[in-house]
Amino acid sequence: MCVGSAEAVRDHLDRHQERIAAFGTALGLTLDRRPATDPFFEPGGARTVMQLLAPVKNEYLHTDGTAGERA
Repeated sequence: MCVGSAEAVRDHLDRHQERIAAFGTALGLTLDRRPATDPFFEPGGARTVMQLLAPVKNEYLHTDGTAGERA
């Protein structure tokens, strides 16, 4: 978790993305960072749309679409 300016948060996410990618590589996995949404919100509902418009969390997916770590 990072609380700070937009630049500080982006830097934090980028640093951790590098660490998670290195971890995935060590396991032989290629991971892609994508905006995460909560599956319990109604698909296409206002909360889901807001999560896509203003992403506040990410998830890491294997290139086959399998979910991995959240950050």
